[in-house]
Amino acid sequence: MFEILRNMFRRKLRTTLTIFGIVIGILALVVLGSLAEKMNLMMKGGEKFLTGQISVSSGAPSNEGGNPFASSGFLTQDKIRQIEKVNGVKAVQAGVETPYVDPDKKDGGGISFGAPPTIMGSDLNSTFENVNWKTLAMKSGRMITRGDKGVVVVGSDIATDKKLYTNDTMKIGGKDFKVIGVLEKTMTGPDSYIFMELGDSREVLITQNPTLKDLRDKSTSAKKTLADPSFKYLSPEVQAQIKQAANFNDEDIITGASVSWKDGVDPEKLSKDIKDKVQGVKTLSPADGKKMIQSISVLMNAVIVGSALIALVVGSLSVINTMIMSVSERKREIGVKKAVGAHDRHIIKEYLIESSAIGLLGGLLGLGIGSLIVFSINKMTESSNIQVFQVTPRLAIGALIFSITLGAVAGLYPAWHAARINPVAALKEE
Repeated sequence: MFEILRNMFRRKLRTTLTIFGIVIGILALVVLGSLAEKMNLMMKGGEKFLTGQISVSSGAPSNEGGNPFASSGFLTQDKIRQIEKVNGVKAVQAGVETPYVDPDKKDGGGISFGAPPTIMGSDLNSTFENVNWKTLAMKSGRMITRGDKGVVVVGSDIATDKKLYTNDTMKIGGKDFKVIGVLEKTMTGPDSYIFMELGDSREVLITQNPTLKDLRDKSTSAKKTLADPSFKYLSPEVQAQIKQAANFNDEDIITGASVSWKDGVDPEKLSKDIKDKVQGVKTLSPADGKKMIQSISVLMNAVIVGSALIALVVGSLSVINTMIMSVSERKREIGVKKAVGAHDRHIIKEYLIESSAIGLLGGLLGLGIGSLIVFSINKMTESSNIQVFQVTPRLAIGALIFSITLGAVAGLYPAWHAARINPVAALKEE
């Protein structure tokens, strides 16, 4: 081993530049790869969630009974009841999802790199359970349950950003909510979620949406007009508008629903049945959810592949050049070794170990510098509770294996070339 290190640094500058070439490639692999790893962790959580349920949202426009929400992008209570009646459905949970507008920040936050801060309201009276997400680990307190009102459970990123603890109070939509639980960090969507009861989340949505707030205000006066005897003297067009306004019902504001299936039921077929039998809805089956997430993951993994190619091109050319130059300079030495009995395999082994050692040194330095850059960026964005990169054990070990393999593969031709040297001709060289 000492001899290999001595040979490597006979030409210190050349070897150093070769190692530096590998460092650049591995550094790119670590930095870009850690970005992809962070996103992949988030995608993994999303895939687990989406494959554990059938997601339902408003689909094709319809105009049923003058309901103002039938073509507004909302599901209605009537739609929920229709879904519940589809054969194979075990339970349906209506939900309201809306962005969290932080009263302390004009832009609403930007709490984490990935899923934006979001309010997740759900019907706590439903028996629905996601097949894969039975529960979420609590750092403190408890999860919301049936009967809860005016309380929230916050994700770790929300809690860190707002400095919230169990039993604290936070203002949402102009109203104070008591924090009854804080979630453990998941590295996925729930980290930036605020969980609350359906009615509470619906009220937040209406408060933050001027159109919905106006509709509800008009609904009160429209109902009074309907009861007034003079209503029958109004034009048919005006009557229709008043009836539509009067039909406003808070409970018909549902942004989406989650569906679980009975034992033995094929969720893919059930998803299609819901779409076919309930007019004006669209569904996302577990298979479709998985396909959607995987298509995003492919993009993220392409980042790792691209950065690996950079390392491959830059590093391999440097190693090949250095090793060929080394072979050329040490022909007499190789000749002597072969003359005293060294076999071709001994020569090949020596040069492959040398090139692999160059790859290892470059990999270690590249991993170290890349990790330092990643740590520094994460530290700088820590105050905003944003974590952009994630150096995982898989990435670190992969980077080192890749750098060693790169060195070994790049050294194959020089090693073979060295083994093919004629000892007699080599000894005659000055």
